[in-house]
Amino acid sequence: MRRTKHIRIGMPALLALAVVSACHRPSPVQTKPEGKPGPAELIELPNGTIAARPGSAVERMAHYLASQEPAPRTFRFEEAEFAPWSAHPNRETLGTLASIGVVLRQYPQTRIRLTGYTDNVGDAGRNLTLSTQRVTTLKALLIAQGVPEDHIETQGMGMADPIADNGTEAGRARNRRVEITITQK
Repeated sequence: MRRTKHIRIGMPALLALAVVSACHRPSPVQTKPEGKPGPAELIELPNGTIAARPGSAVERMAHYLASQEPAPRTFRFEEAEFAPWSAHPNRETLGTLASIGVVLRQYPQTRIRLTGYTDNVGDAGRNLTLSTQRVTTLKALLIAQGVPEDHIETQGMGMADPIADNGTEAGRARNRRVEITITQK
């Protein structure tokens, strides 16, 4: 009888492993249905490559950091990032954040600000606290991936600056977000 050894791996390490593994597999060749994301493409980084979907925050951030364009520049995730009243990012956000961590480590002089927002449901004070918890959670995940703590500022904004209609669930989901601003490159 063969015995297997189980090893515990933390979520940030597991996500980074998944991203690195994906970078070493060729992208499948397929046609992209209208409105659906296409296959990932490899993007050259200073010390390697990363796979990212064309037009994604990861792809745009990697190209921006490699460019001569001055800071600041703000990036948003493509999907709804948080469930209502939750400071825990969804699976897609965790994957995107793992890729962003890989990109940021390639540009060690980069400094960022994570700005958190909520929808307009509930008390303004509670929403401000929640938005701060969200950016604190994402900051901790980036630090666990090797991004220096002193390179990450956080700011909770609560219900301020909605980007979508808070009168619909889809709009509220888009307003529950964190924006990443490159403040120095």
